[in-house]
Amino acid sequence: MKSKKKFLAFLILIFTLIGGWFTQKIVDKVLDKTIGDSVDVFLEMSFDSMQKSYEAMKEYLVKNTPQQVEMKAEKGDPEAQLNLGNMFYFGEGVKQDYEEAVKWYRKAAEQGLVQAQYNLGLAYANGYGVKQDYAEAVRWWRKAAEQGNADAQYNLGTAYANGDGVRQDYEEAVKWWHKAAEQGNAWAQNNLGVAYHNGDGVRQDYAEAVRWYRKAAEQGLVEAIEALKKLGKR
Repeated sequence: MKSKKKFLAFLILIFTLIGGWFTQKIVDKVLDKTIGDSVDVFLEMSFDSMQKSYEAMKEYLVKNTPQQVEMKAEKGDPEAQLNLGNMFYFGEGVKQDYEEAVKWYRKAAEQGLVQAQYNLGLAYANGYGVKQDYAEAVRWWRKAAEQGNADAQYNLGTAYANGDGVRQDYEEAVKWWHKAAEQGNAWAQNNLGVAYHNGDGVRQDYAEAVRWYRKAAEQGLVEAIEALKKLGKR
C-alpha cells in the first residue's frame, strides 16, 4: 500500500514538473514573438510623436500667423522651418503637402534641430513625401538620438532589432532602448522587458524583465500589462 502511495506521489511530481515546463514553454513562445512583432511600431510611434508636434505647432501659431511663420522660415529660422513643415504635414493654414513638409523638415534638420531630424526620419520610414528608405530614416534618427531625443532612441533601437536600414543587432537595440526607457519611453521599457525575458542582446534575466514590464505597465501600455499577466505577475 505504501509503495502504491509513493508511486502515485511520484507520478504527481512528474506531471507537475512536466506541466510547469510546458506552461513556461507556452509563455516563452507567446512572449518570444514580441521581439519581432510588438517592437515594430513605427506607425504607432509616428502617431504619438506627431501628435506632440501638432500640439507644439498650434501653440507656435498662437504667437505667429502663417505668413509670419513662412517669412521666418525663408530667412532661415529653424524653429519656423520645423513649424512650417508641420503646417504642410497637417494641412494647417496651408494645403496639405507631404513633399513640402519634408522640404522644410530637412532645412531645419540640417541646422541641427532635433525634432526636425526626428520628423524627417519618420517621413523616410513611412514614405511620406519621399520614397520609403529605412537607411535614411536611421541616419536622421541617429542624429536626433545622439542629441537625447527619446523617441528617436526608441526608433533607432527598433530599427536594429528588426534589421531595418541597418544590420540586425540586438545588443545595439538594447543599448538605445535603455537610453529611451530611462527617459520614460513606455515602448522602450516594454521592449527591454522582452529582451531580458528572451535573452536577446542581454543575459536572460526574468527579474529585470518584470521590472521593465512593470514600468511600461504603470504607463498603461497594454502589451506590458499582458506580458505581466502571462508571467503571473501584477
